[in-house]
Amino acid sequence: MLVKQTLMLASYTLLSVLVASCAGQEVATDTTPPVTDQTTPATQPEQSLSAKQSLDGQTIYSVLTAEMAIDRGEYPLAGSLYYHLAEETRDAGAAKKAANIAQMLGDMKAAKAASEIWLESEPDDVQANQSATLASIRLGELDDAKKYLERTLALNPKSSAGVFLSDTSAFNDDDLRSLQQLITSLTEQYSDNASLWFSDAELKYHLNNTTGALESINHSLKLQNTIDAYLLKAQILFRDQQDKKAIATLDQALKAFPLERRIVVYKTQQLSRLGRPADAIPTLQDYLEQNTDDEPLMALLARIAIDANEPELARSLYQTLEQNNTFTNEAHYYLAHLDENNGDIQSAMQHLKRITPSEYYIPAVSQQVQILMTEQKVDDAQSLLDQQLKTYPDQPALYNIYAGLLSQNGANSEAFDKLTEGLKQFPENIELLYSRALFAEPLGKLDIVEQDLLKVIELEPDNASALNALGYTWADHNMKLDQALTMIEKAHQLNPDDAATMDSLGWVHYRMGNTEQAIKYLSQAFSKSPNHEIAAHLGEVLYKSGQIEEAENVWKKGYEDNPDSTILNDTVRRMKGHS
Repeated sequence: MLVKQTLMLASYTLLSVLVASCAGQEVATDTTPPVTDQTTPATQPEQSLSAKQSLDGQTIYSVLTAEMAIDRGEYPLAGSLYYHLAEETRDAGAAKKAANIAQMLGDMKAAKAASEIWLESEPDDVQANQSATLASIRLGELDDAKKYLERTLALNPKSSAGVFLSDTSAFNDDDLRSLQQLITSLTEQYSDNASLWFSDAELKYHLNNTTGALESINHSLKLQNTIDAYLLKAQILFRDQQDKKAIATLDQALKAFPLERRIVVYKTQQLSRLGRPADAIPTLQDYLEQNTDDEPLMALLARIAIDANEPELARSLYQTLEQNNTFTNEAHYYLAHLDENNGDIQSAMQHLKRITPSEYYIPAVSQQVQILMTEQKVDDAQSLLDQQLKTYPDQPALYNIYAGLLSQNGANSEAFDKLTEGLKQFPENIELLYSRALFAEPLGKLDIVEQDLLKVIELEPDNASALNALGYTWADHNMKLDQALTMIEKAHQLNPDDAATMDSLGWVHYRMGNTEQAIKYLSQAFSKSPNHEIAAHLGEVLYKSGQIEEAENVWKKGYEDNPDSTILNDTVRRMKGHS
């Protein structure tokens, strides 16, 4: 609404100027339309005046049409009309409107062209030069940007440079470096412009030059204390792993700007990231004493209290949020968590039941199912899920929970059927496709495994889990080994530190007869995750290659992970020739 009102005001101003201009150009007071003589030479004054009046009428019509487009929110049309009007009339007002709309729409070519028309009439207008600077920077035309930015600063040495660098996401490192060199050169000429030093620091930060960034941001802070400057300095210090100095900078910022919300939130986030949630509590409490109605930060403090193992503080805050009817799903979820920890299962269940679809809904349903399963109320758990599917049929994750419930009770075939039911309603749901593939494999439905995992890969070509699962399935069944290797190698490229993918890569090499490669990858996998399944694979390859003692040691470690491992028992019996 604010954008529309601003554009409307500018439109009415421009229209009034144009109308006044038209009125001032009238030669006669006679309002009778002129008679056009087709035989009159074009150079005669009468014909020239007639053409002038026609143009003015078209100008007014264009402004009115553009204004109506703005009123309807049709900004591309309005921008186009104002741009063509600026081109035809070279009017600064029309050009200004065209530039502003183009920048709002992200059309920097049009914004720059309109700004340059604007500058023809008003070369010393700071706003016009700023507009041309911004468009030039966004287009990566840094020579022009330098020209317009230098003109902006010459007209107003205190001009802010921050607006020009508000979005550099599309720039590569070379562009950023060129832009940084431009800004750095200007800081030498306009050394008392805090905004330039800030922009210089920001660009150096993006280029990972933390030393230079810190030097520039300190210059900026000496000239002008701003919230943004303190926050950027803290970011630089955190990146440079100077955590104590970064926290000290945020404390200094809070002295300069007491209980400023952005600083409070950022400090809280960083303390939590550093594993120090308890240290964030006092600042948040001080803030909330002065801002009792800031419910988002009340919820943040409640989450921090959970992390800091302050259950009573968390409970008090979440109860207040529940009473205020805000953050209700989150409040019920964590109050249930607190009640369950205290052994009050009935109260926990009541909170969980009150959670509606949100980020907490599926975890809440899953937790209800687990509580009922712990109490051996399997029928109640199934009834709960049946009711949830009836009440919220648009929640595909419920089918996954249902399948997990059935699987816990050994009903894998029924779990497969439940996932199939879900896929009839959500045929391209990644999670359901992947889950059904996992259930299909032990049921001997390899065609379904292939079908579902290939569908996942079609929908998400870089889904490392699906690539690994399909490649491993083929390798484990000693089929399509070349394709299996390709799949697993791609998964490994996407997720190079994943032990399961390393295990698959070793296993497919083993199936292909590449023993040395097999031992290499399986050993890497086992060192990362010494679980019983990887132990079974690595032990088999070692045993087959004659490294009996090494195999025995690996299997021993595998049994430490899972003494009752079926895959390990089967592997050891098979290798040692037992029935």
